[in-house]
Amino acid sequence: MNEMNNIFKYATKELSQDAVICWLLNWYNYPSSDLHGLAIDMIKLLGVTDIEKIQKIVIKQQVYKADIVVALHGKNQLLIIEDKVYSSEHDEQIKKYADYFKELEHQKLADDEIDEPYDIRTIYFKTGFHYDDDQSVTADVKVDSHMFFSVISNQQYRGKSEILDAFIEHLHGIMDYYKTHGDYCKEENLNWHSIAQYNLMRAVFPKEMWNKKNEVYKVKLGSSRGKPWAETKICEDMRHVGSKDIYCIFWRVDSDIEGPYLSLRLYDWFDKQDKSAANRHVELYEKYIQLCEKVISDLDGKINISWNDVKDGYRGNYFESSLLTFHLRGYIENWPEKHDALINDVNSITKALINEIQDK
Repeated sequence: MNEMNNIFKYATKELSQDAVICWLLNWYNYPSSDLHGLAIDMIKLLGVTDIEKIQKIVIKQQVYKADIVVALHGKNQLLIIEDKVYSSEHDEQIKKYADYFKELEHQKLADDEIDEPYDIRTIYFKTGFHYDDDQSVTADVKVDSHMFFSVISNQQYRGKSEILDAFIEHLHGIMDYYKTHGDYCKEENLNWHSIAQYNLMRAVFPKEMWNKKNEVYKVKLGSSRGKPWAETKICEDMRHVGSKDIYCIFWRVDSDIEGPYLSLRLYDWFDKQDKSAANRHVELYEKYIQLCEKVISDLDGKINISWNDVKDGYRGNYFESSLLTFHLRGYIENWPEKHDALINDVNSITKALINEIQDK
């Protein structure tokens, strides 16, 4: 059997990756070791310069809830590392950790003191796929799987440690998983994998369209009944006249018994016990159905989709309803010819609808 009996097949939690990062960095304290140079490369990866000034490093885990804290003696620098594999940062964790350390008049890590003044640097270290929530994270340095892999897979360190070789294989497996399941040209991936849906949405609406100051064109992910979906708003939330109630328009990638589909949807929250609000909702939905039909009719000859190719959703007592839906199987089966056409069609419909909304 040629396959490695890899401990990281079983040690899959983020704490295991924390331990590997700490272990790699700690080789700096062993200048005669074969992996001392790798520790230097790791420290550089974290954005540290003038490494020759570092006398020693002290590493602690789960200090004041921070995943990894690294004290660089000689530089009086403190590295706060938020380490992730599959999850993303939440509630501004990194900022909170950094603020906490800044507020301490004198910092002590166990029995090892850090002389003041010291510079705090924050690192967002994630080996899993970086979605939009990850792109929104504020940190001095961000490290992804490709950056990490390029450092640890250097041939001069291969064969120096069974632990290192095992982790390299493990990290390569993570990267290969995302590459394989992120291929949105495969129907199975669009049906079952968030990364494929995300990549399709980003192919249609490149991330350059997303202004990180708002939610428009940010791709959000979720699941319903065990199946994933991805969605992105195409304009700011709108408010009903004389009311605090808001509604929004967004595209959604999802799947049903007919396979993956793209759906343009209206979300309109209202008090279902309020008849006037319920009637207002139905009127709003009818308005947007007519607007969508007009847009597609006006684009006749410029896009490959006609009104007969789409189907609208449910009218009435629903917060969320489809304005138009078209399935992707026909596109997927002919991606070489239809890939660019799909992107053009969805963008053309989106731009025309936005213009109609702004004109109203």
